[in-house]
Amino acid sequence: MPSVFYTDPAWAVDSSGRLDPALATIEREVYGDEIEIRFGARDDAGYRIDGEELYARAAGADAMVVYRCQVTPRLLEAAGDGCRVVARQGVGLDNLNIPLLKETGRFGFHVPDYCGDEVSTHAMALLLALERGVTVQNEAVKTDHWGIYHGGVPRRTADATAGIVGFGRIGRAAARKLQAFYGRVLAYDPHVPGDLMASHGVEHRATLEELLTACDAVLLHAELTPQSRGLINADTARAFKPGSLLV
Repeated sequence: MPSVFYTDPAWAVDSSGRLDPALATIEREVYGDEIEIRFGARDDAGYRIDGEELYARAAGADAMVVYRCQVTPRLLEAAGDGCRVVARQGVGLDNLNIPLLKETGRFGFHVPDYCGDEVSTHAMALLLALERGVTVQNEAVKTDHWGIYHGGVPRRTADATAGIVGFGRIGRAAARKLQAFYGRVLAYDPHVPGDLMASHGVEHRATLEELLTACDAVLLHAELTPQSRGLINADTARAFKPGSLLV
């Protein structure tokens, strides 16, 4: 029977933190009884994303689905030559190891629409918490300090400018939410034309420095690649406006 090996699926963990294969309801609906569903090794500390037990469970799989687990030569070797497809449950490609998949003649897939709304909403929640000093005031009231301006006077976001680094699906979802709070929204993405940004009501900036120098708050939604790793560093950080926020 063909098998699909899930290395570390978050959806297969119950409320007590234990792996529960019965939670694979959607997968079973899709596969029926013709596909064996297998899972990685898990203990109280979480999934084991490397090690011999993981490799033993991968042996002989026809397809593999990873979440946080890194696709490595050892993992593919353990699965065997019959494993022709590796998919990532998520948007990012950094742990899918595209060069290795090409080298070994395997197909690789990711899920571009994965949690775009959830990620952009969470980023907005973090940004607004910074804007309003929520965490500072939360700590203050725990020590019986009730001043409404403890931690500083919040600025009016309608008079501020927000920027987005990376204008893919998540970046575009974030733009719609930022526009509800900020007076202007800018974006930088070397792979996205300015007219597309304009169609979303967002102002294009040609360089990262141009964006950072103009913004009071910045959301980083660029995918992690060898080219984007370290995009925000000691040099680019100097371009930030004093008092600006980064999520």
